[in-house]
Amino acid sequence: MNLNSDSTKLIKNWLLKVPLDELRKKINECESQSDKEWWEQIYKLAVQERKECEDYNGESKN
Repeated sequence: MNLNSDSTKLIKNWLLKVPLDELRKKINECESQSDKEWWEQIYKLAVQERKECEDYNGESKN
C-alpha cells in the first residue's frame, strides 16, 4: 500500500484518538477469525502509536 504523507498523518491521528476500549469491544464483537485478527492488528498499532508519541514527548521535554 502506498500512502501519501497526508493519509499517513490522518491514520496516525486516528490511532491516537480512538478509545482503546472501543477497539477491544470491536475485537470481542467479531464473529469471524479474520475480522478479529484485523482489529487486533489495529489495536496493536494504536497502542504502539501511543507509546511512540509518549516516548517522543518525554524525550523532547528533557
